[in-house]
Amino acid sequence: MKQKLIKSDLPKPSSAYANLVAPNAGSAPSVPLLTEQQAAEFLNIRPGTLACWRVNKRYPLPYMKIGRSVRYRLSDLEAFAAAREQGADDLAQGDEQ
Repeated sequence: MKQKLIKSDLPKPSSAYANLVAPNAGSAPSVPLLTEQQAAEFLNIRPGTLACWRVNKRYPLPYMKIGRSVRYRLSDLEAFAAAREQGADDLAQGDEQ
């Protein structure tokens, strides 16, 4: 017969291990991790497009694999979008001609 695993039965991580995983966890703000669906909505594309980009390494968009799940940092998505921003410089140059 299987026994139920209770959270209190799990071993507590040592303080040395906690420092390796998150050395400044107390002072550093947590970075939001978005699911593939949320990341796709943020970029206004389909989740399948993100999957194609990952497989084909089309863009240098960092992601994390947590088990089978794919996660994206919000800050990485914002930087990715900002790096591809066009138009403002083009308009300014067009006005000067």
